[in-house]
Amino acid sequence: MMTIKPTRRSFLLMSTGGAASAFALGILPGSTLMPLMAVADSTAGVAGGSGKYKEAPMLAERVAAGTLPVIDDRLPKEPLVLDVAAVGKFGGSIRQQTGNQGGHFYLDGAQLIFPQHTNNDGNIIVPDLCTKVELSADATELTLTFREGLKWSDGSPLGADDVIWWWENEQNNKDLFPNGPSADWAPGGLPAVFTKVDDQTITIKMAQPRRPMVNMSAHERMSLGATFGQPIKYMSQFHIGFNPDADALAKSLGYDFWHQAYLAQQGHLGSFANKPHVGPWVKIETGSTRELFERNAFFHQVDKEGNQLPYIDQIVLDIVPDRTLQATRTIAGELTQNDIALSQIDVAKENMAKGDYTILPYKNSNPSQCCLAFNLNHKDPVLRAIYNDVRFRSAMSRAINRDEMNQSLYFGLGTPCAATINPKASYFKPEWQTQHADFNVDAANALLDEMGLAWDADKKWRVRSDGKKLSSVYAYYPEFSVEHLELVRGYWEAVGHELIIQEVSRTLRDENGKAANHDITGWNIDLAEEIACYLPWATKFQPNLEMYYAVNWWKWYETNGASGEEPPQAWKDQFDRMAAWYAAANDEDYMRLAQEVWQFFSDEVPVIGTVGFVPLPTASKNGLSNVPEVAQKGYGTLHAQTFFVQGWFWEDPAAHA
Repeated sequence: MMTIKPTRRSFLLMSTGGAASAFALGILPGSTLMPLMAVADSTAGVAGGSGKYKEAPMLAERVAAGTLPVIDDRLPKEPLVLDVAAVGKFGGSIRQQTGNQGGHFYLDGAQLIFPQHTNNDGNIIVPDLCTKVELSADATELTLTFREGLKWSDGSPLGADDVIWWWENEQNNKDLFPNGPSADWAPGGLPAVFTKVDDQTITIKMAQPRRPMVNMSAHERMSLGATFGQPIKYMSQFHIGFNPDADALAKSLGYDFWHQAYLAQQGHLGSFANKPHVGPWVKIETGSTRELFERNAFFHQVDKEGNQLPYIDQIVLDIVPDRTLQATRTIAGELTQNDIALSQIDVAKENMAKGDYTILPYKNSNPSQCCLAFNLNHKDPVLRAIYNDVRFRSAMSRAINRDEMNQSLYFGLGTPCAATINPKASYFKPEWQTQHADFNVDAANALLDEMGLAWDADKKWRVRSDGKKLSSVYAYYPEFSVEHLELVRGYWEAVGHELIIQEVSRTLRDENGKAANHDITGWNIDLAEEIACYLPWATKFQPNLEMYYAVNWWKWYETNGASGEEPPQAWKDQFDRMAAWYAAANDEDYMRLAQEVWQFFSDEVPVIGTVGFVPLPTASKNGLSNVPEVAQKGYGTLHAQTFFVQGWFWEDPAAHA
């Protein structure tokens, strides 16, 4: 990795421009920047076609001692070959931190492995655990062909049986899931049919077209060992159908019933260790102060010279509950890589030499970091009428000075924009980023005047039709920054709308949102990349999720009118349009319906965006190679999953043991 030591001025002038545009899957080896790891021909073997592979010294010692099979027996018949920028060295450790035992950490996305994977822009999908993934012509059946000879980290076979077992004994077990499998696998209430074709191959048959299955195969909805497939031998011990003593085992672990213990072990993170995994590292120790992940001896990927990945031996995860101490440790250079708060960028730059790190100009991938959504199902009929008038929502959006917000909060390095999807999506229209988002107080006031929202006698606040002051409460919880809202409060005051910012707990916020007992709430716009915004009913534009802007309309649609409130025809049409998009059987329908879906959201502005693609300055230790110098990080591409951390290495591994 080229060492960058920017001044504060040079850091603030960095943008996502040309360098970011080069950050794509498949860049030719030899690029001066480190792109996403390109995937070489996975059937080509290694350099020279020798068919022989190389392993880390720590694994070679175990082979010599007879405690581990030789490497040719640990790898699949056709390993996935990552075309790394530089062939690395084995050894060393990655240092990370988390707030609680079993918790998330900055690089934890690197542990997620799927049948396929995406790139950092979230707009390319290629095979990973599978050699091929095929969608039928009518988009109703997905065929997954796993690499022959894949294994879990304990050496047990990984293939079709693990997925079928998961489907039959986990997803369809009424103790574990009383309401049946996830809606992902039962669109329209009709469960999918999972069929084993052979040891490596399964088919997933839907009752209706389900094109997003391809996207799901490269996202966390099909994460092996968590949300899709399980290591049978390990998970069977917690399942009453396979272990008659499962309840007793659960009680010994502090649970009342077997299904509680099973669900606690379901994912890849948690306060447990030694669950077989498919990722580059597997957790071998857990405790209240530290967790330890060790390289997976059966990991299915190699570099172009046949070296089994990952290069780095282990991840040491310190448990640090105090957030202030977490930030201090980052600035002191105690972590291999971690993000830095913008408020601490000067201190971080001053400590770069002492902490032996470089500050990388990463970006957050959210098209809007703070959004606002009015409750269109409000119980107050006067506010309901106001909020449902698109002129009002447009006025509130146009009253926001996004350029000033960008300068005040992000040194001008973000992108002022409306709430929409990532511009790298194939069907994106540039006007979606600016519609209703031009700062124009006069235009906003004209729209409110047109609605009949008159000023009070002092021309301070606008007055509702019932004579009350126009006032709205935004319920937020402390994990989200309040600075955006404080700026919005001032912008809206200029057009006569009082914004009251109310801090609440996450639980209360969600309870009120789900019951439509709120005025405004919001979130960020994540899951906006093309791979993610096609996950069915998952984006933040979904009316019953974190924005909670039309929960009762959605309830009516979801229950076929059995409950909730009947939406206006335009929204019925939008829900039908979204369903049709998810069922698109060909590329033409996919593109056409995608543009119709997102054009509606742009026209109707149910979610108001502010500033997106904001800086995520990242402290990265010097001497760490194959690290992307420019990247975006967010939920849409599962954070560090598309950094391909398994290809990172230390120039001097012994110095980072």
